[in-house]
Amino acid sequence: MQLIKLITASLLVSVGLFFGLAIATELVNPDASSDSKLSTTIGGLTLGLPALSLGSWLLWNGYHQFRQKIEHHSRRINSIFFHLLSQNYGKIKVSDLVKYTRLSQQEAQDFIESKALELNATLERRPDRETVYHFPSNSV
Repeated sequence: MQLIKLITASLLVSVGLFFGLAIATELVNPDASSDSKLSTTIGGLTLGLPALSLGSWLLWNGYHQFRQKIEHHSRRINSIFFHLLSQNYGKIKVSDLVKYTRLSQQEAQDFIESKALELNATLERRPDRETVYHFPSNSV
């Protein structure tokens, strides 16, 4: 659905810009009569302005929905992260975050490392090559 909305919006903006260009071309044409300039301007505005407006609104709406989706995803990941910290007394492994958030291994690693820097966590490297992050009790 988002792809269809994006394509439609792009086409509408293109049509609106085309009519705007047609108006500008007619207005600067020295050979055009005043009736021709007037009819081109009225026709271009009548057809181009609604297309440009609707296309712009669709693009803005799509962008707004995309931003909301990203913010919701970020809040969900943070919520799961802090829930896991509280359950595990301030300790978390990348594999735990992957398991509960369905992030990729690299995304989970990057997320935990950024939180570790932000909240001053310490690292414990286990013999099984897994890293456990210990977060201070005041961040849990």
